[in-house]
Amino acid sequence: MTIQPNAARFERTYDAPAELIWELWTTPAGLEEWFAPDGFESRVSELDLRAGGQLRYTMTATGPEQIAFMRSTGNPLSAEVRKTFTDVAAPTRLAYRSLIDFVPGHEPYEHLTTIDIEAAGKHTNVIVTLEPLHDETWTQQHRAHRDSELDNLEAAIRRRASADYHADLSINAPLSSVFAAVSSVEGLSGWWTTNASGSPEPGGELRFTFRDGAAVMRVEDRTPTLERWTCLGHSGQPEWEHTTVTFQLTAVNPAVTRLQFTHGGLRPQLDCYGHCSAGWNYLMRSLASYAETGTGYPVTP
Repeated sequence: MTIQPNAARFERTYDAPAELIWELWTTPAGLEEWFAPDGFESRVSELDLRAGGQLRYTMTATGPEQIAFMRSTGNPLSAEVRKTFTDVAAPTRLAYRSLIDFVPGHEPYEHLTTIDIEAAGKHTNVIVTLEPLHDETWTQQHRAHRDSELDNLEAAIRRRASADYHADLSINAPLSSVFAAVSSVEGLSGWWTTNASGSPEPGGELRFTFRDGAAVMRVEDRTPTLERWTCLGHSGQPEWEHTTVTFQLTAVNPAVTRLQFTHGGLRPQLDCYGHCSAGWNYLMRSLASYAETGTGYPVTP
């Protein structure tokens, strides 16, 4: 992939792990938090994260100045944007070609953007390289928009930094089945770790053994719609101590349950956040599979 010599280069340093920045740049929910210049909003309709895959989203002008600009150029207020990924290497490099088909009186063409994500201790350096557009006016405007988007990315990171890890799932299983999966030793062994033991009753302690150590959880609440624990310690992840784990269940209908999962205190500024959030993402899929089919993907110590 050859970058034009007159390409622009933007460099930012963010107080966040590389994994979080990758998530914000490569998931529909993450992109919709920030991936639009000021005065616009984006809604993702397709994201196929692989070389040759497409990203499609609708960008809508919402600010008065942006609405006036779109009208003055003869463009609708909402337009679909299409990008084709040319390089995907999680979590360090992303590149895509954007279809520029919205310039009045100009033939459509493709434009290359590359993003390099470099971990630097507790910080992450992001380098965005942009090819020029077809003329100087459009090039400068495009670069100004991308610069403002990087400000929006920083704001999204700050919002995430103050938020606990959270997952919201719709599981095709009755509430009773999901509750059994998160509140019994047998259920927890079926989707989290095969080495789970202890008392699941309020005031009791549950012990979970993993490849990197063992965690002890005290059961604080156990009702048909709520399971909540406090972590008393984790020999492999000391930052877990005094954090909380909550499973909140809601019956959508007799065959579908909404699970709202929160690991209170697990936040992006922690050293373990990248590894632990990726682990929870995997385990949420394992939990859903176990509740729906009886087969999960638990860790084997």
